Amino acid sequence: MKKVFGFIFSLSLLFALFIPASSVSAYTGGLTNGKLWNIGSDSNSVSSTTPLVTDNDELTYYSLPASSQSQSINDTLWISFDHPVDITSYKIKAESTTSPTQVYFIDVYGQATYFTPDVSGTLKTINKNKISKISFQQGSGNTKKIYELDFFGNESTFDTPTLTGALNGSAAELSWNNVLGAPAYSVKRSTTPGGPYQTIATVTGITYADSTVEVGQTYYYVVTTVNGTAESVNSNEVSVSVVDPLVPTLNVVIDKEKIKVGEQFTSDIVLQNVSNIYAEDFKINYDSNLLNYVGFEEIPGYKVYNQPTDEDGKLRFIIASQGEQYGINGEQVILKLKFTGKETGIAKVDALECRIADTESEYDLGEESCTEDTIEIEGVKDVNRTGEYTLVDLAIDGFYYGKTADQTDHTKHDADQAGDTNINDDDLVYIVSEILKNPNYPLNA
Repeated sequence: MKKVFGFIFSLSLLFALFIPASSVSAYTGGLTNGKLWNIGSDSNSVSSTTPLVTDNDELTYYSLPASSQSQSINDTLWISFDHPVDITSYKIKAESTTSPTQVYFIDVYGQATYFTPDVSGTLKTINKNKISKISFQQGSGNTKKIYELDFFGNESTFDTPTLTGALNGSAAELSWNNVLGAPAYSVKRSTTPGGPYQTIATVTGITYADSTVEVGQTYYYVVTTVNGTAESVNSNEVSVSVVDPLVPTLNVVIDKEKIKVGEQFTSDIVLQNVSNIYAEDFKINYDSNLLNYVGFEEIPGYKVYNQPTDEDGKLRFIIASQGEQYGINGEQVILKLKFTGKETGIAKVDALECRIADTESEYDLGEESCTEDTIEIEGVKDVNRTGEYTLVDLAIDGFYYGKTADQTDHTKHDADQAGDTNINDDDLVYIVSEILKNPNYPLNA
């Protein structure tokens, strides 16, 4: 009989080892698991903390008092995140009473939203983005037991900034637009167009000066928004060529950072750090796969005396000053080149080689003294961003007709289809041409 009893006891022990205790439930793996929740009279005050709602044990709990206007009653349970998060689901086990529990989400913009959660302890889907704080309160009544809770998701990704860059003295000065809510920015650099890039700084501001550059080198920069382990895609790439301030250079300076397909831009050709120069002979190379060469515009006092021929993206110009007063000293724009975007991508305009002359001698500028610049070309989007052109797109631009692009609703519409900042016939003509190409838009179908 003793042996039978021993066997039964052993079997019972075995079951106890393999059957999980009813007091334990799977709330692990979430954003707040194992963290302390703050207790206070509101979501900005802390009187104490509790681990009882995140200890993965449904037998322990925190008793949340009914909401009160009194600052002496700690009726709020709250937690903040080191990095904003996107919440996709939650699991809450709480006492079910007639007084509902309210969960408040506060995002990085200070906006608060709330809802009444399911408190059965089952996983529920929810969509809340860029959340920096969560708090609990309940309505009038008695205290409510909060047994376990957790929220699931990932650190938020913020929009990609637009980058600009230029050489200032011996440093590459970078700047970008402020991305609302972004905690920080990562500045990345390469000596090769398109990367690979190395992170050289993480900053909270919207400017950065890279003083570690070397004379004679061209650097390529991008910037991203960062939020803990989450990071946006790379911004547009900008190049900065570092030249000796005393060495003559031929610089390419594009007037825009980004255009749409079909939009025109200007690339200035600038002679810099020279004295009494009256003639120039140079070659320009551009990405003929991405750009169309439109022509050139002469600068008063500086005339092109050859007939430039476009040879698969290569152009040669021979320029002379028209009079003693047009001798170049210091810095001077000597020519403007016109291009339009042909295809999407990052296009480059590059000064390949240059020879300059004063009235006694001529000098060759080395490769490091002939710079380049890049521009991003985007595909044109339909006006209401549905992915195809229809009569609705035409109607929207008809509504905006006569306005500037800044006077349109950028959050909903891309009304400036022609890229000239004005909504006029050029935009409507383009939209109609795209409607006629749309196979999903047969008339009266």
